[in-house]
Amino acid sequence: MVFQSGEFDLSSPKYASDILVEGDVHGKFEVYFQEGLDSDEILSCLNEEQDVIDCISDFLGSFAEQILVEKDLDIFRTLADTAKYGVAVVDLDGTLLYLNEAFATMHGYSPEEIPGGDFLMFCDDDQVPRLKYLLDMVLAEGHFKQEEVWNMRKNGSIFPAMVDCNVIFDKDNVPSQLSIMIHDISETKNAEECLKRAQALEDAANCSKSEFLANVSHELRTPLNSVIGFSEILLDGRCGDLNDIQRRYLQNVSKNGNHLSEIINDILEISMIEAGKEEVTFEMFGMVPVIMEVKDSIMHSILEKDVSFSYDLDPDLPQINADKAKFRHIIYNLLSNAVKFTSEGGTVTIDAVTLGDMVHITIKDDGIGIPKEQLPHLYDKFYQVDGSTKRLYSGTGLGLALTKKLVGLHEGQMWVESEQGKGTKVHVMLPL
Repeated sequence: MVFQSGEFDLSSPKYASDILVEGDVHGKFEVYFQEGLDSDEILSCLNEEQDVIDCISDFLGSFAEQILVEKDLDIFRTLADTAKYGVAVVDLDGTLLYLNEAFATMHGYSPEEIPGGDFLMFCDDDQVPRLKYLLDMVLAEGHFKQEEVWNMRKNGSIFPAMVDCNVIFDKDNVPSQLSIMIHDISETKNAEECLKRAQALEDAANCSKSEFLANVSHELRTPLNSVIGFSEILLDGRCGDLNDIQRRYLQNVSKNGNHLSEIINDILEISMIEAGKEEVTFEMFGMVPVIMEVKDSIMHSILEKDVSFSYDLDPDLPQINADKAKFRHIIYNLLSNAVKFTSEGGTVTIDAVTLGDMVHITIKDDGIGIPKEQLPHLYDKFYQVDGSTKRLYSGTGLGLALTKKLVGLHEGQMWVESEQGKGTKVHVMLPL
């Protein structure tokens, strides 16, 4: 910056003062003298005017800073006034310095009557101590995020809000103000309440359905046991000899009676688990003998469909601490399912390996597979992959639902990989 009259020596300034803007040098105030002045005259002038020159430099720096601040404030106000969230700026005592229109409207005020005063005037009385604590916390830590509070409108009604708060530092990095952003979450909370009520109704309906199924199953079990028992007595010949037709009919009665008994037992067991009444009796036992026992129990189905059954079971598999009957039930459900959904001449395999303190059991078939869109529903009770009236495979749709719950009782995991037309692979992880 040069003020010039007459001829000046501009080769170098006789005095220069930095113009500082927010601590950074953004220019210089330089002093030049007319040609022909001797050194004594220059020195005398500088001694007299140096303070004035420095004051001018400071003024220019402060003026530039003010322009920058006002420019930043204009940008901030433009952004805040168009924001859909409430924005407020308070000093460290909580005195309101700025509110945007959304904040005023949210609290029941018109933009023309945006109030001043203490920020806590917007808080429900019960929330004041907590909000004071949060403001103290933000000063200590610099910010807090996603705190849920209850704010108060002009008419005295309260509403839930989500609050974010940050410290605003001055040019010397000293906390000077707080910026607060508030979002009215009334709609979100209402939706959550509706969802909770719907879930409660669904749980009540499921509970009633489970109780109904359990009661009906209990009522069916007694007469069914009589049917099965008497058919076995007749088949044993204890009531006289049977001709071939009588024996075949009684075998059908016994077979279907036992099948119905299995369904009833599954319904009762899944109802007990859902009611939290199912007991788990842990004991140490070898897994391989139980798996082979299950294989033998479904051998008639394997032979009937000419299914190739293979297994890779390490004879040195460690013992597992589990409920033996429920472990057997898990393996039975998965193996019988694999055989059921495998075409004649297909293949079913079972493998078991230890992974740390877990055993990983996989049962694989090359059967019909499961469509990708139906995989999320596999564990729904009574769900059938083929739900048509002409489906080729019988079943109640309880097997996988029950198996998943039995695995859960052992704090294990179960998941299914499948591709339609290529088969299915079921994974079970159980703690040893």
